[in-house]
Amino acid sequence: MLQCLGMEKDQKRLIIVDGNAVIHRAYHAIPPLTTKEGLVVNAVYGFATTLLKVLSEFKPEYMAVTFDMAGGTFRDALYKEYKAKRVKADQELYDQIPLIHDLVAAFGIEIFEQVGFEADDVIGSITCLVKGDKNLETIILSGDMDLLQLVEDNVKVCTFKKGLSEFTLMDPAAVQEKYGFGPKQVVDYKGLRGDTSDNIPGVPGIGEVTATSLIKQFGSLDNIYK
Repeated sequence: MLQCLGMEKDQKRLIIVDGNAVIHRAYHAIPPLTTKEGLVVNAVYGFATTLLKVLSEFKPEYMAVTFDMAGGTFRDALYKEYKAKRVKADQELYDQIPLIHDLVAAFGIEIFEQVGFEADDVIGSITCLVKGDKNLETIILSGDMDLLQLVEDNVKVCTFKKGLSEFTLMDPAAVQEKYGFGPKQVVDYKGLRGDTSDNIPGVPGIGEVTATSLIKQFGSLDNIYK
């Protein structure tokens, strides 16, 4: 059972689920399951069990699920090679996405998505809109390290630790302990080392170790330039 770090008694809780992250995690964590008609539904089943676990452990007053939408985003216009090397997922995964939308609706949870933007962008927008409310704790469920840049005292990221059954809750202290720098430095760190999963180049010759060392020594890209 997870205990939420630093949550005050009178605080309410908002859970934002990175829908695409959970879909991919569920699809690869659970062996193929099929209906009587032969429809593969392992991602649907995994998504349902994840929602039930989150509702049971966190007992949120508010909940939202975000999804990517088909088509490009503003990043594709900025950088033509964005995600160019990413391998297309199995069709069996894509076929389950409409079913998962129906599942989320059946839970009575609102879906947030926007043409031209990724689920991460929507998560960031929702977080920025509500983070000023000190009586609200926001927890983002995702496996994407990029979202750690949003972590603050009342904003935490819940990442998958093992399959779909175990979570790790990251507050500012946990980010500092794990990576050696705080949430606000995640952007500069990624700028230095790049992101191979999105095909975004970093500084030539700088990988994870050197990027971490530079951020710990200088604190930011601006200080490195100076």
